[in-house]
Amino acid sequence: MRKYISYILLAVAFIIIYIIGVSIYINESDSTKINYDNDYKIYTIYLAGEVKQEGDISLLKGTKLGDFIYDYLTSYADLDSFNPDEEIENHKLYTIGYIDKININTASLSDLQKLNNIGSVRAQKIVDGRPYTKISELLTNGIVGSDLYESLENHIMV
Repeated sequence: MRKYISYILLAVAFIIIYIIGVSIYINESDSTKINYDNDYKIYTIYLAGEVKQEGDISLLKGTKLGDFIYDYLTSYADLDSFNPDEEIENHKLYTIGYIDKININTASLSDLQKLNNIGSVRAQKIVDGRPYTKISELLTNGIVGSDLYESLENHIMV
């Protein structure tokens, strides 16, 4: 009989410990509730300029431009026209600038490489072919193909 009483007391002790643990857990979770109105607020911004498609974008409050903007930019977007560390503001217009026309006679190698599909090798070929009197000389001299020339012609000058 004493054996059963000790088992009953042990079971009661486990039940009391379990109840205390559950009440502590409930009290802690009540104090750390998430404020969904402030922490998960959706902001709407408007993108314009050198982006693939202008329009509204919905994002979480606290999102920084650098967290998403690069997926929306065209290859001629001026990366200096916005601050990637800037936190978005609700209902704000973000206009992304474009790279001004680059003079193929005076541009540095790094400036030429900012152009769409111009790597270090092709930039060096452009530099080696200087001076140019017309931008079409890039095509006629075989430095770029016709498709690449069509994509570049509005972004370069002599």
